[in-house]
Amino acid sequence: MAARRPPGEVLTIATSDASNVSGVSWLIAEQGAALAGLLTAAVSLLLISWQLAAVVLAATAVQLVVLQLLSGPLDRRVYAEQREAARAGALATDFTAGIRVLKGFGAEGAAVRR
Repeated sequence: MAARRPPGEVLTIATSDASNVSGVSWLIAEQGAALAGLLTAAVSLLLISWQLAAVVLAATAVQLVVLQLLSGPLDRRVYAEQREAARAGALATDFTAGIRVLKGFGAEGAAVRR
């Protein structure tokens, strides 16, 4: 069973996820345009010089593999950053919701240390 998340953390994650989901339609259009451009360039290059086309397409494939390998650490850092932002959002929401109680008990110092 998943642990219950504080409201601020849920809000931060939902906002980030909504932003990512909204970009999907743009991503599909961009990838379609990129594929059309790549195919047009590849066919044009094949008609001009098949040797040059083979070299360019091989170099492009190698570049794509290298970029995929390099994106792994970046993905992990982005996930960690999102997790920390959610944690900070949860704390901010908790403190905002409970500021009167903290002041009533004189516990502002403990909240700041948290």
